[in-house]
Amino acid sequence: MPDATPPHESEEFQRALELLDTYEKCSPKIWPAGDAIIKRMTAEGRDPVPGALQHGDDRTRFLVTRNLQVMGPPGYRDELIALLDDPVDDVRLWAIWALETFDKEDPPVDAMIGALNDPHPRVRGSAAWNLSWFGDPRALDALLERARVVEGDEVQPVRDALSSMTARALDRVVTALKSEHVGVRRIVADALASAATGVIVCDRVEDQLGWTRETNDGRHVRPAIPAMIEALNDPDAEVRHQLLEALTFLEDPRATPAMKSLLTHPDPYTRVGAAEGLAVLGQPEGIDALVAALSDPDPGVRARAAGDLSVEDDGRVLPGLCRLLDDENADVRRAALWQLVVAADPRAEEPLRRALNDPDEAVRDAAREGLDRLQNGPEEA
Repeated sequence: MPDATPPHESEEFQRALELLDTYEKCSPKIWPAGDAIIKRMTAEGRDPVPGALQHGDDRTRFLVTRNLQVMGPPGYRDELIALLDDPVDDVRLWAIWALETFDKEDPPVDAMIGALNDPHPRVRGSAAWNLSWFGDPRALDALLERARVVEGDEVQPVRDALSSMTARALDRVVTALKSEHVGVRRIVADALASAATGVIVCDRVEDQLGWTRETNDGRHVRPAIPAMIEALNDPDAEVRHQLLEALTFLEDPRATPAMKSLLTHPDPYTRVGAAEGLAVLGQPEGIDALVAALSDPDPGVRARAAGDLSVEDDGRVLPGLCRLLDDENADVRRAALWQLVVAADPRAEEPLRRALNDPDEAVRDAAREGLDRLQNGPEEA
């Protein structure tokens, strides 16, 4: 007579659970054997997983859900979505992670949108991470609403999700720069800066990211730039800083007048951000402002200006950097010294020798490297 025991209640499956439970004990040669038992049972028409995912025992649901994620691709899409209402935080969390594997053909966007309101912060954050992989603009409104309240570790997943939306909904993302909520504007500006960095650093095709579009007459335009330039007047410093970074990466000359107007802004980091952008755009006012920033009372501004300037940029740069080797702030001295090391300019030899006695170890190490480059030339790649 056939065994009437449900597969998820069988002794064979209980043995599989015991093996799966060794995962936390770092037993890489043991716990996969539990997965092998489950796969064998399934191949024999005795799939224990659906029943186990609805089991009344919390540990059983947790072990099976985690195994689906670790040994994926998991399948069981509907069952995993149902687990997003599970009372156990870790079950919901591993279900979220397992659902990430469905990002290619039919991502569970609606389920992730719902999970953005989960009571547990890690589940909410993981749902936002998944949405960043999916890049589906259906999630945009929910993410913008979430941006109103997120803080701490939850900010970056929401930012990355919004950044991924630029490929298919750039206009809607940029429109959020006009939100009355400063938290939304900050995260959107950060997302745009992240996406703009991807255009340059990751060597992606701009059309794929939504930045450049072809008009009916064959021209290629960047429709988001004007709105980003307008938002440089935002009253919030963080918004301005992020947009300056984005526009600097994109090197769009339309930003030049707005950046020039910010060179006299009362916020020093807005001034130096505008100067960086203008320097990248080849505007002499940018170099002038960066040289002036070497004497700024804020050490962060001095360090940033030193890191942006090259000795080849202007005859004033070398003496300015050498002067900063006596700065009271170690970060400033490191930034200035590194530019002198890169320049390998013989005129910097005496300041580099003085820096060998600097109280900061990193400064001393850089000074030795700079002197070695002067004597022996830069190392070949």
